[in-house]
Amino acid sequence: MFLKASSAEQYLLRLAARLAASYYTGSPITLSEVARQERLSVKYLEELVRLLKQSGLVEPVRGRKGGYLFVANPKTVTAKDIIWLIDDRRFLVACLDSQRSNNCQLVDNCQVKSVWKILQRKIEQELNKITLDKLVDKKYAKVRT
Repeated sequence: MFLKASSAEQYLLRLAARLAASYYTGSPITLSEVARQERLSVKYLEELVRLLKQSGLVEPVRGRKGGYLFVANPKTVTAKDIIWLIDDRRFLVACLDSQRSNNCQLVDNCQVKSVWKILQRKIEQELNKITLDKLVDKKYAKVRT
């Protein structure tokens, strides 16, 4: 398909899924641990974790056994919630975004806009069905319910 998630969106979702395990274990997870598991740079993860902190999904834990704790229940956080932390106005085509639709001369008389609306709605519906608990390694999810 032509739709492509940005690397930031992919990595943020991977980071959130890894950190969500801490909700079940109660033990903070370090970014260096996530970096090793996901083969990503710690520096890049530091940038991404800020989005999770700002949204209140994770809290930093200081000290020798510090790291990050996922404080939201992973059963209530969707893939859409995470991906939209990067860009909450993600649209397949500009005409679906009321703030950018004036770039198209056919915005009010487009024959195919309905196709893009349907696809946009379906993608959002599917992303809303995927909660982080479904992405967490199952060995952690059994620790805390």
